[in-house]
Amino acid sequence: MAGTRKPTSQSTANKGKSELSVCSFDADFLPGIRSQWNVLVENTADPNSFYEPWFLLPAIKWLNDSDDFFCLGVFDDKKLVGMFPMVQSRRYGGARTICMWKHELCFLTTPLVYRGYESQVTHALLGYVKEHFPGHCVEWPLLQSWSGIGGAMVDARRDWNFSKFVQDEYRRAILNRDDDWEATFEATVSGHHRREYRRQRKKIEKLGQFEFRTMTSAKQASQWTSWFLELEAQGWKAEQGTAMAQHPNQKQFFIEMVQAGCEQDAIEFLGFFVNGEPIALKCNLISHPGAFGFKIAYDESLRKYSPGVLLELEYMRHFQEDTDLEWVDSCAAPDHPMVDRIWNDRRTIQQYFHSTGNLQSECAIGLLSLLRSLKRGFSNR
Repeated sequence: MAGTRKPTSQSTANKGKSELSVCSFDADFLPGIRSQWNVLVENTADPNSFYEPWFLLPAIKWLNDSDDFFCLGVFDDKKLVGMFPMVQSRRYGGARTICMWKHELCFLTTPLVYRGYESQVTHALLGYVKEHFPGHCVEWPLLQSWSGIGGAMVDARRDWNFSKFVQDEYRRAILNRDDDWEATFEATVSGHHRREYRRQRKKIEKLGQFEFRTMTSAKQASQWTSWFLELEAQGWKAEQGTAMAQHPNQKQFFIEMVQAGCEQDAIEFLGFFVNGEPIALKCNLISHPGAFGFKIAYDESLRKYSPGVLLELEYMRHFQEDTDLEWVDSCAAPDHPMVDRIWNDRRTIQQYFHSTGNLQSECAIGLLSLLRSLKRGFSNR
């Protein structure tokens, strides 16, 4: 492929683990390994839609504004067993960093690692960055600390003697399968709020022909995409300048990502409609056995009826009765005022840095800890 940098490889002894090769390559190389990449997705230890081909390739095309993007692939012979999209940057006083790539529409940076290879891949990766990125810190912006990769990373860091600094940690709402969703609803939501939500739904149902719909065919993707972009652009996100339709690159990304995802049965659209017009819509990313709540939008003129909340409640029923999913990650911000109220299960998300073993990177990790202590000390004065 024209413009593609030939990947570089390194065999790594992995501190007593079996040898794997780690390769660094540019984004242009990714389509050439798509079949191997899809096999990795099907067998990944920790699902992450944001790093699957149908999502990541449009994201690189439309949302990557860095010349320093690269991928680290880990191979067992010709078998792709680890995928790490990354970017080089300078953070916090100029410290050199390599970071798992996170753009404005990426809500998880847990890497794709072949199930059963967690320990081997993490050891190989850290050995590679120790040799090829001396003096750098490694940043993991949104990593599930509970995951198989999170646990393997703890062991690998200990074996390589890399220091760690936790920048942030919070608990994010998830929905787990429970056959009795109504009992879950009553246990999660207070009696006052349950009565209020039922009252609001009855009022919406009186506005006209009220329907709950789901997208049933990839042929409907264009229509649902248009509905979503238009609805989002009418609300508070538009007022804050965060609606995707306000940003040409985000809009084009969303259109292409949804189409590609629908071809992989990886997109779920659902919503409430009144007289055929959408009043609340939700887009999920499917990565079996789970899913990720990507975006939700609702008609601001009906906000007194809480159509967004009512749709999330309806989704609790739909999730339990009409899907075979085991969990849904809300992808919500910390302490989200709506979803935290109605989904009571949590996953811990961390942002942390670790060294690559030499004096420069160890000093950078120590400095990060010192700067935070000083900031807290001054703020408490």
